[in-house]
Amino acid sequence: MELYLFYALVGLVLGSALFILFTKNVMYAAFILLLTFSGIAGIYIFLLADVVAVTQVMVYVGGILILLIFGVMFTNKLSGGKILSSHQYQWAGGLLGIAIFSLLIALIFQTNFETLDWIKNNQQEASMQISKKSSIEDIGVQLMTHQVFALEVVGLLLLLALIGTAMIAGKKL
Repeated sequence: MELYLFYALVGLVLGSALFILFTKNVMYAAFILLLTFSGIAGIYIFLLADVVAVTQVMVYVGGILILLIFGVMFTNKLSGGKILSSHQYQWAGGLLGIAIFSLLIALIFQTNFETLDWIKNNQQEASMQISKKSSIEDIGVQLMTHQVFALEVVGLLLLLALIGTAMIAGKKL
């Protein structure tokens, strides 16, 4: 069952990435990017990297994607129409992507991972641990006790940025 769910997440990421690649409407691409980021967060959960998964959702989905959508919406309002991307260099970009992907795959297969010290140390630690404990609870306790002031300041700054964006977008130009 877990394997099928993992393959579903991989299919979601690849399918949404291909949609982003071939769509001409920038707004659709920005919204489909939400599926890509969420699928990547799901893959991080399968890798037992729960902190990275939560960070993926908070930073990329909650921050960067929202700013990207605000930027596209604001630009659409200025130009008075839809923003469409041109696929002028589609083949050159595709060939460059395939070349970089091939290079990375070749490097992965040439690397001898068993000789790396940090992998040996992690394998020894993993064999000594019976059960893995999630570190999200520890981070949550730290955020709500020792780091609560920094958390509130960041929340206030994000709120001010959102209000400023709404005010700029609401002005008649």
